[in-house]
Amino acid sequence: MGAWMRIHQKRDLIQKAYECSTMTQHELGAWAKVAFKLKRAPAQTIISDILRRAPTILTEAYDDGKCRNPLEVTSLALEEKLWAWIQAVEAQNVCLSRELIKMKAQDLQKELVVMPYVIASVIARPHPPTLRLFI
Repeated sequence: MGAWMRIHQKRDLIQKAYECSTMTQHELGAWAKVAFKLKRAPAQTIISDILRRAPTILTEAYDDGKCRNPLEVTSLALEEKLWAWIQAVEAQNVCLSRELIKMKAQDLQKELVVMPYVIASVIARPHPPTLRLFI
């Protein structure tokens, strides 16, 4: 199994700490490594953080399948263009890195910022040309 603890594992750890209140955080980490087949035992600070945040972790909202820090899309057009680009590149069996996606997002953002100004300057002319959209 991976190195990260899943939500249900964190809840099991909290339950174990409640049931065996005499176990130290180091012992809880060793127990978690064996019980959850982790690559290494969680650090004492991780165990401490999980136990400190136990009331939050045990709530239903914590495990609703959504991100704990919800994604806020500020530009739907950018999101759609970036997603289309990612799909097209992955269809060509190209492995994308986070850095490459960020660079493409910045390029698309520049395009999207420039476009409204270009359209506004064309429309602001005394006799604006007819815009034909090819869809």
